[in-house]
Formats: sequence, structure tokens, C-alpha cells
Amino acid sequence: QYGFEYAKQTIKNAKTLARNLDQKGMKVEGEKFGFTESHQVAIDVASLGSTYALQYAIAHLLANRAIVLFLFELVVAAISSYFLADEAMQLRDWLGASLIVSASWLSGKLLLSPKR
Repeated sequence: QYGFEYAKQTIKNAKTLARNLDQKGMKVEGEKFGFTESHQVAIDVASLGSTYALQYAIAHLLANRAIVLFLFELVVAAISSYFLADEAMQLRDWLGASLIVSASWLSGKLLLSPKR
């Protein structure tokens, strides 16, 4: 019932955020196109060094932990949209989230189990 208005306001908020960040000196992509037409804002963070920091951190994680970290972001986004935006999660959404959380738990168990 409120989905269309909510989506319009989300895009308006993203445009305002992008414009304000640009005015504060951050390099926001897409200025000539109005910055965005969705909820996403593209910011060039290379100058801030965060890209290097993320790459450095991920390079020092085991592969199974790095992928679980990236996939867990999907779980947080889905649950947040369920509680904050009244999005309806389908069975496959809950199943996918449970598989990601299970993989995370299993990955930790396998790494912590004593070697025989």
C-alpha cells in the first residue's frame, strides 16, 4: 500500500545524500545524471584509502570466512528490509538466509575443531 510512495521517497533521499556529499567534497559519481535513479549512490572512495583497507583485510582472511562475510551482508539487508520497510520475505528468502547463517556457523566449527 505504501510501496510506491516509499520507493519515491527512498530515491529522493538518495539524491539528497549524494548532492550533500558532493557539496562536502566527496567525489560522488553521476552528477550530470542527477546522481542516482535508485537507492544506491556511487562514491569514489579510492581517495579515502578504504578500498585498499578492505582489500588488505580480505586478503588476510581465509577464503571461506571472506565469502561468508560478504554473503552475510545479504542476510542483514533482507532482515532490515523486513523490519524497517515491512517487506514480505518469502520462504526462499528465509531459506537462503538460514543457509548463509548455517554456512557461517559451520565454517567456524570446522576451523575451530581440533585436528586428529
